[in-house]
Amino acid sequence: MSKISTFQEYDDFIKETTTHYKVVDPSHRLELVTFGLLEEAGEVASKMKRKYREGDFDVHDIAKELGDVLGYLTSICHEIGISLESVVNANQEKLLSRKENKTLLGSGDHR
Repeated sequence: MSKISTFQEYDDFIKETTTHYKVVDPSHRLELVTFGLLEEAGEVASKMKRKYREGDFDVHDIAKELGDVLGYLTSICHEIGISLESVVNANQEKLLSRKENKTLLGSGDHR
């Protein structure tokens, strides 16, 4: 198995692996992968909480959970018909605009 080097390769890999998900009602795939994202994000938060509660911090464990977050995020992109690459590019554009406008710090979606 070769290492993934582009967003498109990762996108294709996730499409292949998620075709094996069992879904009772295929019309609920978006909800399934969204709940999966929330669950995995919670696992990342739980591991980070242990860092502050117990001093336990394993970067490799967190990296594995972050990979699961990325996988579910990519699956959400598939379900709504956009690519992970387009999400990354839109986020970069948004952050560069905020940097240019000196609004990186602050609140609100439209700044």
